[in-house]
Amino acid sequence: MQYKYLIIGVLILVVVAALCFCGNIFLSRNKSEPVVNNLEKELAECEEAIKKNPNDFKAYYNKGHILFELDKYEQSLEAYNEAIEINPDNPDIYNNQGGVFIELNEYESALKAYDKAITLNPDDPEFYNNKGVALKKLGKYELALEAYNKATELNPNYSNAYINKAATLKVLGKHDLVLEAYIKAIELNCNDPAVYFNTGNIFRSLGKYELAFKLYGKAIELNENFTESYVNKGNMLLELGKYDEALELFDKAIKLEPNDFKIYMNKAVALHKLGKYNLALKLYGKTIELEPNDPVTYLNQGNTFFELSKYDLALTSFNKAIELNPNYFNAYLNKGLALEKLKKYDLALESYNKALELDPNDDEAKDRVQAILDMQKAKQ
Repeated sequence: MQYKYLIIGVLILVVVAALCFCGNIFLSRNKSEPVVNNLEKELAECEEAIKKNPNDFKAYYNKGHILFELDKYEQSLEAYNEAIEINPDNPDIYNNQGGVFIELNEYESALKAYDKAITLNPDDPEFYNNKGVALKKLGKYELALEAYNKATELNPNYSNAYINKAATLKVLGKHDLVLEAYIKAIELNCNDPAVYFNTGNIFRSLGKYELAFKLYGKAIELNENFTESYVNKGNMLLELGKYDEALELFDKAIKLEPNDFKIYMNKAVALHKLGKYNLALKLYGKTIELEPNDPVTYLNQGNTFFELSKYDLALTSFNKAIELNPNYFNAYLNKGLALEKLKKYDLALESYNKALELDPNDDEAKDRVQAILDMQKAKQ
């Protein structure tokens, strides 16, 4: 175990160095309207070239790429298929075709396309990286790792392959290796906010909050519209009991994503922690308006009603949470607490016993059952 923590300590130093080294970097933004217009113009030029020469491979190839950029995936696939008819030995066309299949969620077809590209050119690391993406989508994580490793073997400076490798290692629970892969990606490409965000998530899971906070901040520095970084920073501040600071970050996130119910729920939790129960209830109302079928929202709403001594309303919320998730331990436990406040002890016992069916080792539920039984015995 000491060796494990030594590794993490070294990795922390590397991350700090990377944060200092990268400095200010400018990112390209999402496609603006003029760019889209340019694509439409280029598409028209491809169509004109195809009219003049129906066997123009390059025109079909470019047409497929442009349609992909315009999110017209089915049409893009048709163009690439036409290009393959003209020149079936071009590996790049199969690689691009695989990307279209990924967007269409046709992962087996994507895998076949990438394998064909590799057969035609076994020395291109991008093909292996993309094959890894398809394999990960199919849940074949070890095979995906093999593909990413081959990509970095062919190109040791291929940052995207390290990022994808890290994501796959995370699924497999190999956190030390996840960190190594993300940090390698940072060393190679300090201008990708997603790398800092994902590395921040790992350090947060390890309890390294200060460094995680800096990494989320770096992601925001690189992309001021990175909503998830604001949310995760806010959630971390909630865990640390810094509720006012968390509220500020949730407000920023809501401006960026005004229809994301989870952000409103997180803000409501912060308000609850600050004792601003009525404001929290208003936000839970907004959360339910955006997503009426989330059991966690009703559990939290019930907790707030409970703090206001509105036990009937709390009970209604807990029952709704149970309706949406019949195996929701916390909802049964808190329902029991509300029923006790309403002096409905037999029903409270039923709720606690249901909670214990779901988690037989929960001490609070056991204690509440024993307290009610002792009370009833004393009355006899």
